[in-house]
Amino acid sequence: MSLNLESPLNTIHKIYNSRNEIINGEPDWYGILQLQTATLEEICANYYEIHAKVEEGRNKLVVGAEGALKILTEALCMITQTFWTKCSNCHFRFYYSNARINKELVCMKCGNIFVAVPLSRDNYPTHFAVCLDTVVLALSANSSNPESKGKASNDRVKDQDDADAQSKD
Repeated sequence: MSLNLESPLNTIHKIYNSRNEIINGEPDWYGILQLQTATLEEICANYYEIHAKVEEGRNKLVVGAEGALKILTEALCMITQTFWTKCSNCHFRFYYSNARINKELVCMKCGNIFVAVPLSRDNYPTHFAVCLDTVVLALSANSSNPESKGKASNDRVKDQDDADAQSKD
């Protein structure tokens, strides 16, 4: 069945199911965009087609449409524009746009200058906190606190960093 013939509810349902499907420790970002692998043009074309269907659902007040739009946008960003790197001094990990690959950055944790080299998938974090007022996601390399999962304010990230530092002392 063509995507154009699917109901918005069915499209939204597929997005949530793909988001819950974990592959190599990550959500099925390509599945959210209903792709296996694709060129950038194909990724963008599918994104806009699916976005239009979900937006139709949002206009019809279909439950879950708002969340599906956020998941869809997250999938597009994960596939096309971002990478994980880490500070060479303190090993704090960061999530940046591809525009910063091989650029010198200042570590938010220790202040050290390091070159942003993409990490292999084996070195992606499993627990992280989102800094809400920036585009950077970060993780302490030795964090195992399950409370650090999900969204957090910069204060919570700072509190977690302080707790990590105290536990090392």
